Amino acid sequence: MENQYLALEAFNKPKKEETTSTFLKGIFSNNEWLNLNFDSFSVSTVGRLYTLVPNALFAEKEMAAYGHLALAESNTSHLRHISGKSDFSIIFSNQNEAVPFLKEKIPTAKFFPHSLVLLDSLIPNSNEELIAVNIHDDLFDLAVIRERKLIFSNTFQYRSKEDYLYFLLFALEQLKINAENLSLTIYGKMEKASQLSELTAKYVKETRFGKLPDKFRYSYKFKEIPEHYFFNLLSQFLCV
Repeated sequence: MENQYLALEAFNKPKKEETTSTFLKGIFSNNEWLNLNFDSFSVSTVGRLYTLVPNALFAEKEMAAYGHLALAESNTSHLRHISGKSDFSIIFSNQNEAVPFLKEKIPTAKFFPHSLVLLDSLIPNSNEELIAVNIHDDLFDLAVIRERKLIFSNTFQYRSKEDYLYFLLFALEQLKINAENLSLTIYGKMEKASQLSELTAKYVKETRFGKLPDKFRYSYKFKEIPEHYFFNLLSQFLCV
């Protein structure tokens, strides 16, 4: 029988009023179901502090050098080697200030960089060419995959819709991909009726919003949220 999602809850953290760990402590204190015994816990952290290394070129002794690519002042004790379902590894820094609290609260939790979850979810479904963006509050991921082979992946920081468009079009230009001829799949926090969506559609020939991961069944309550909105979170179980 397929695994089924029964519930999903999202929390909006005030940007400056409290730390992430303090915010999470409040969530755990006020949500009884989070303190139940589950078979497994997994956590994905969103950020730019990672780099990709082909498995054929990976060497354990070079971990510090890989870490330097992800974070100039990196400390090797903060770096993890994650082998994906494809032919690459992600070296990332787990320096989110909430991580110590989560490790203490949930000792058995498994931690993943968000980029691993995204790529391992998209690659198996890219029989031809797939170009996708995954939108966060102030970051977005761009992935280009051809015939289940990763061609390009990066996470960009943006402060305005113009920043987002510039980085998107510049990356596509460097990859010699004509935006006027491509189909772009959108995941994450982009409203269908938004300035960001309209701007994307203005410069990209075809845009479409992604669907819920097809490896699961979903409670009827999931019809109340846009299918593309929590794709990364709902795909996370595939990495556990």
